[in-house]
Amino acid sequence: MSPSNGAEQRVVSVPEGLAGERVDAAMARMFGVSRTRAAALIADGHVHVDGEVAGKSDRVHAGSMLEATGAAGQILGGGESSRLYQRVVKDKEICSSISSGAGSRVGPAIFTITCSVRPGKNIAEAEAAIDEEVDRMRSTVVTADELQRVRTSSRRNAVGLRESSLGRAQSLADNAALYNDPNRLNTMPEKVAAVAAPEVQRVVTTYLKTSNRVVVHTLPGGGPAPASPTTR
Repeated sequence: MSPSNGAEQRVVSVPEGLAGERVDAAMARMFGVSRTRAAALIADGHVHVDGEVAGKSDRVHAGSMLEATGAAGQILGGGESSRLYQRVVKDKEICSSISSGAGSRVGPAIFTITCSVRPGKNIAEAEAAIDEEVDRMRSTVVTADELQRVRTSSRRNAVGLRESSLGRAQSLADNAALYNDPNRLNTMPEKVAAVAAPEVQRVVTTYLKTSNRVVVHTLPGGGPAPASPTTR
């Protein structure tokens, strides 16, 4: 859900506890505004749910944008089978590693794509190759095989979280603090399995825009060379 008045935009996922609520009621609780103010923002077309303009009597559903965003991050830069890894690490050998995703946090999140450029390679070339893959994901629906890899990864992660008492405790605490839903530990694989290819494409088209990004280049400093190792 994203309300915007032209000066500020916020994007958040809907917690389980608000699933089924009207949009104006959910906004009042999530953003701390009055129902009247929420209704006015909705009437002016400033509120979107999953990328679509919302009506005040529409009902919200929990987390679909969140799971679709996670799937987009996994398909783009989640491991050696991802599109970006295959393009810039394996095929072009521009980067030594690459990853992408939005992470988990309270309130709006930032979708990041991070790569380590190989020595002697051009940063601009790496950036152009990443842009091309994001553009391709905007214009073409993800494949069934890519979605299946996302689902398999989600199930594998769910099993891993249960392997220790500490892992279970941390996951319960994180889901309670971030999403007001400690039971998300048990329901996450099913939610990820329900994500469809058009939802992933809609997330990429709506949020991964060149006009909506910041590019940061981190370069090594020009300090003194390290001392030669001594042998004893």
